[in-house]
Amino acid sequence: MAAVRAFNGGQCDAFTMPWIIGVARHKLIDHYRRQSREQRKLVMVWNAGARDEPGIDLQDLTAAESMQMLRDLPPMHRVILMLRYIDDLPVADIAKLIGRSLSATQSMIVRARASLEESLKESRDA
Repeated sequence: MAAVRAFNGGQCDAFTMPWIIGVARHKLIDHYRRQSREQRKLVMVWNAGARDEPGIDLQDLTAAESMQMLRDLPPMHRVILMLRYIDDLPVADIAKLIGRSLSATQSMIVRARASLEESLKESRDA
């Protein structure tokens, strides 16, 4: 299609067999790069999903401390964590609710948990 577009666009002089082979080679490379990128994204989502529970111990927190930690988070992080862990929604449903892709939502959940863990460490160190 790229060769046809170039031909239709008035690039008839560049329309040679080596040029067509070069275009085909570049398109094939682009295809495999795209495929590899998608595979890496799937692996990242899978690995992030395997660690779906927070790595922090919340057993000894009071309700007031928990609420304060949630208030200290950015609003979107707070919403994400509440949907995931309080409402127990799957990541795919959360992604639909907030209008983001599955991988972007998973990344946001990981960042929100990291912020929560940091907030917990700060409150325990103080």
